[in-house]
Amino acid sequence: MLKQLDQPGRALRLNDAALLNAGNEAVAVRVSAAPLPPPHKGFVVVFLDNRSAKILQNQLEQLVVTDPLTTLLNRAGFLNVLTTAVERGHRDQYSLAVMYLDLDGFKHVNDSMGHAQGDLLLRRVAERLRDALRTSDTLARIGGDEFTILLDRLQTVDDTARIAEKILTVVETPVMIDMNEVIVSASIGIATFPDCGDNVETLMKAADIAMYQAKSDGRSQYRFFTQEMNGRARARFMLQESLRSAINTKEFFLQYQPQIALRDGRLRGFEALLRWQHKRAGLVAPAVFIPLLEETLLINQVGTWVAAEACAASKRLDQSPHQSLTMSINLSARQFNNRDLVAQLLRLLNSIKCRPHNSRSK
Repeated sequence: MLKQLDQPGRALRLNDAALLNAGNEAVAVRVSAAPLPPPHKGFVVVFLDNRSAKILQNQLEQLVVTDPLTTLLNRAGFLNVLTTAVERGHRDQYSLAVMYLDLDGFKHVNDSMGHAQGDLLLRRVAERLRDALRTSDTLARIGGDEFTILLDRLQTVDDTARIAEKILTVVETPVMIDMNEVIVSASIGIATFPDCGDNVETLMKAADIAMYQAKSDGRSQYRFFTQEMNGRARARFMLQESLRSAINTKEFFLQYQPQIALRDGRLRGFEALLRWQHKRAGLVAPAVFIPLLEETLLINQVGTWVAAEACAASKRLDQSPHQSLTMSINLSARQFNNRDLVAQLLRLLNSIKCRPHNSRSK
């Protein structure tokens, strides 16, 4: 029989210390209580002996810093380890490196094969990364298809490059999932301590910037952080912020490129090309701002505006003597992820009263 050795009538509080008579032995316990939901009356009371409570506490603390899918450290766990490593680096004067790894092509696997298969791929990649690293290194999955790696106590930069090349090789090795051969690659950004930063936040940011540089350089490669990258990243961030207001400030406009038939040299139509006249930077190249529109998902909003402007121009052509001329617009691959795309274009054509056979998308 359990008997609480405490003042009678007092409400139980979380972690109250009590003594229970378990047989003939007095045991220190922790007690918690919670009321039952209406219409029930009463309480649920949980008794844990101190040893079990300590084990449970350790398990909960471990869950806080663990990625449940791969059992690797999560972001919080990795930052804890990195913080300790940086403190030791300052004290003992040694070098370390942070790698920021992003899988190339993972979204296609998720979209085409399903999230269950995508999760399986992430677990396989995590296993390969773990096998490729030294026992002194720390691997974490910090979200989605992004991993971070701490290379502790490095001797030379060549050591880091050699590990990065090994990681690229093991990630690109085909994985069999549901009898299908799946191949992905990785883009890796590398930041070294103390050269690229002397604190956790700076190192993580530098590795992230270097990873994006690796992606923009063609993917399936690694890049070490440089201050030049930092300048480009700041410029890129400023452009991203400007993109959000470019429509309202009427900085976007369309140029209409003539389409000439090679057979007879006659004008057949126009292609509507998006241009951005930035209020401070001037004319921004499409190769610069189109990828930013796709990354920020503003491409759908801007794409709708382009279609509306081009349809209005096509209607004006339809009312001119050149009634056979067509108007072409370009659609981003991102826009095809919108299942309502066709319906939106049809509504647009109807609202502007633009004849569909005079408009084309490509």
